[in-house]
Amino acid sequence: MNDSKVTMERIAKELNISRTTVYRAIYNLPRVSKQTRERVKKLVEKYDYHPNITAKNLASRRTGRIGIVLENLFVPIRNILSQYLIDMINGRSYKVVLETFDSNNVEGFMKKIQADILGGSYDGLLIEPDLFHFKGDKFKEIIEKIQRNKFPFIFLSASAKWPGVDFVSTNRYEGGYKAIKYLIELGHRRIAIVSILDYPEYNQIEPRYEAYRKALKDNNLEVNPKWILPIEHAGALEGYNAGLKIAEMKDKPTAIFCINDFVAMGVLKALKESGIRVPDDISVVGFDNIELSNFAIVPLTTIAQPVNEISFEAINLLFRKISNPDTPTRQIYIDPKLIIRNSCKSCGKD
Repeated sequence: MNDSKVTMERIAKELNISRTTVYRAIYNLPRVSKQTRERVKKLVEKYDYHPNITAKNLASRRTGRIGIVLENLFVPIRNILSQYLIDMINGRSYKVVLETFDSNNVEGFMKKIQADILGGSYDGLLIEPDLFHFKGDKFKEIIEKIQRNKFPFIFLSASAKWPGVDFVSTNRYEGGYKAIKYLIELGHRRIAIVSILDYPEYNQIEPRYEAYRKALKDNNLEVNPKWILPIEHAGALEGYNAGLKIAEMKDKPTAIFCINDFVAMGVLKALKESGIRVPDDISVVGFDNIELSNFAIVPLTTIAQPVNEISFEAINLLFRKISNPDTPTRQIYIDPKLIIRNSCKSCGKD
């Protein structure tokens, strides 16, 4: 059955229930039995039906709800970001629907989000585009569909840069460059990096890795392949394993830049277990400035993501889009700051 021919009335007739019940089931309203809700859900998915936004909100097209889509809240920087966003949205007398997804069921989650968006469940959406990591083509298809509907949404990262898509993002390239520049100013010449190197699904180099290479070249320093330690996931275990590899090197770097603070803390643990002193033997710099970074084995020098500014700019941009969907596209980068603690030390030039 063609999606354009499907209506709530038709679904109601097929299930032998009222249109009101279908409506309540689709929009997760009370007074619908679980069994009926499941029957409606199966038919909606079967016909790929999306209720008409204008029909639902004919008078004002306002729901008073903003959706936030994040991968999960286990990563501290996401948790902090979500709290800033929620506080700012609530401050505008809007309700927040926080949606997090499981990487094992991304496709089902994206279908739900698409149905919510096209069904008018939100007035606007703030999206972490890391969904693209898992189902690139499907995610792109959904984004293009909601663009055609002029639905207001903002990306919370520059991970996926498409024409006409608004985003507010930390300038990760600038942050990476600041980290390497700081180490060079301390006299370090042998600088390693522990990082994801690229994102094939975006056809992009990881900006912090790109900045690492550029900063070294700008200062006529060697980009030694042995000191580039690629990881697939940016977690403490990956940092720990990379730290063990560095500890076994004969020609060790004097400094290490890590893609985030979790990776850096894994590196710190591996170096300590290997009898390598931080910062006396090797300096370490992280990225994010999560709360735990100040309580690491050695308080961590890091690059602070400006989550407060990102939240502020993203909320303002989203509400401008809600007021006027034809507002020109804006792609905003916010520079992060260097936070100096105890994990770095000057090094004699060699």
